[in-house]
Amino acid sequence: MPQAGTNRDGKRCSATCSRCAKTRSLVGVGKSLRLLPVGLLAIVVAYGALQPQRTHAQFTPKSPKVMELVNSGVKFLEETPDSRVGAEALIGLTLLKAEVKADHPLIQKALISVRRIRSDSGALQTQDVYTVGLCVIFLVELDPVACKADIETMLAHLLSLQKGHGGWGYPQRPTGDTSMTQYGVLAMWEAEHAGFKVPLEPWEKVANWLMRTQDPSGAWGYQGNDPGNFNLVTQPEIRHSMVAAGLGSLYICADRFQYRRAVYDPNAGLPVALQRVKKTPTQQAPKAIATRIDLSRMGQALDLGDAWMREHYQIDPGQYQHYFMYAFERYQSFRELSATTPFQPAHWYDDGVYLLERTKGSDGGWTGQTGPSTDTAFSLLFLLRSSKKSIEKAHHLGPGTLITGRGLPDGTDIELRMGQVRPKPLSGPAEQLLAAIEDPGHPDYLRAVEGLEDKVSQAPPAELGKLASKLRALAGADTAGARAAAVYTLGKTRDFDSAPVIIAALSDPDDDVFIAAEEALKFMSRTISEPSEEGITENRRANAVRKWRKWFTSIRPNAHLDE
Repeated sequence: MPQAGTNRDGKRCSATCSRCAKTRSLVGVGKSLRLLPVGLLAIVVAYGALQPQRTHAQFTPKSPKVMELVNSGVKFLEETPDSRVGAEALIGLTLLKAEVKADHPLIQKALISVRRIRSDSGALQTQDVYTVGLCVIFLVELDPVACKADIETMLAHLLSLQKGHGGWGYPQRPTGDTSMTQYGVLAMWEAEHAGFKVPLEPWEKVANWLMRTQDPSGAWGYQGNDPGNFNLVTQPEIRHSMVAAGLGSLYICADRFQYRRAVYDPNAGLPVALQRVKKTPTQQAPKAIATRIDLSRMGQALDLGDAWMREHYQIDPGQYQHYFMYAFERYQSFRELSATTPFQPAHWYDDGVYLLERTKGSDGGWTGQTGPSTDTAFSLLFLLRSSKKSIEKAHHLGPGTLITGRGLPDGTDIELRMGQVRPKPLSGPAEQLLAAIEDPGHPDYLRAVEGLEDKVSQAPPAELGKLASKLRALAGADTAGARAAAVYTLGKTRDFDSAPVIIAALSDPDDDVFIAAEEALKFMSRTISEPSEEGITENRRANAVRKWRKWFTSIRPNAHLDE
């Protein structure tokens, strides 16, 4: 076991290293216990075994301590200008994530600066991947509709900067740069989920490059040493920030290809009303899209990277602290997204909160190796769980539009409806729409969801019963996206014979299906209520089931509901 103050390689750690602090604590306890009489030692051990263990994370972005840190950091950014365009975009993004209003002077200043990098001809005047990537991400967060032309130009320029091997990097270097590549990948993901078209090829190229440039240990280095095949070779300049960047980017690619880590039984945990009648073998969920990516190899690369992170975990790696924390939160958020089972509480987030509380300057900001304003912005993006916010936003674009791991359709197939970017409804027979919804990999999946909702709202009473019957069958589909779409649209029929199926969907293990069921029941019962701030916990699910069972039996006293 390494001594306190050293890592597993025998090198010195920083004074604030959480692993070493834990080691020093255990060493101290061990010395104290050895001084106790044997009988008293047995009592101490027995007493300790009876004490409650820490099983829940202490902090969330809404915790008072975290909000206090965020507020002080925002004030610091307001008082610490940075004239670099990329830095201004990063600061603007941070303020938006902190729910500062879009007319804030710093956000508007960032918008002006971002637009200035376009020449009179419309071409961008920079080859800096960091700047272009951050500009795309900022504009998408600000207003993807009003900034549509700017985003399209910058996204096209970003794709033109991708190197032939798949990574992004310095123009004068042949190698791909793991640090830059993470911003290319994140910008593509953010843009796709806002409705902008990104061809499949750039995704395939960067995913394969990330897998080829992984170190045999599971890590990533700064400049990718690409062997041209998947026989992993040693990578230079391995550090925590690069591993978080590379591994987080690979998880984003996994989400783009709808790859999920665990296998599952489609009927596992589902109420009887939602189980498939025809049983099928267990399968990976959701169905991966057709691609030239070897998803089995991707899974192995993710496993290897996760193992490295577990073995070398430090919230304070000593280099590029705040830049690392932004990348690390992104990695953890997309890792959570990749799993088909809920993750345990995020104790790494607690570690980060304690670290940032301890290292905050008297002026309210943080200073490291990238500059006071950018280091503070990176720190705030960690505290705000900015990547998790992006994921939640991308997967819930509005009533009835639930995204399951893919972006909106091509820009020509989207429109602004009810103040939101929505796919244009797909027209056609109900059977055609239902078939598209059952396969979230279908290119018109989201448009079919919208089309079916429109068809239900316009259908005459005689046709509604037939549509409701078909939707009840679809509510037991393999994929969560299809179940959610079916359950939500069932609510639009206001067919009370479908209420038991919707109530049963409240117990579906997938969060999207639960949300869809709640919204459907509110619509069906004409109930208006504020969105719950409580996370989707077992307690919330149980309370919802009790509430809606009580509502339904009040209007149908003789109704039979499955337990």
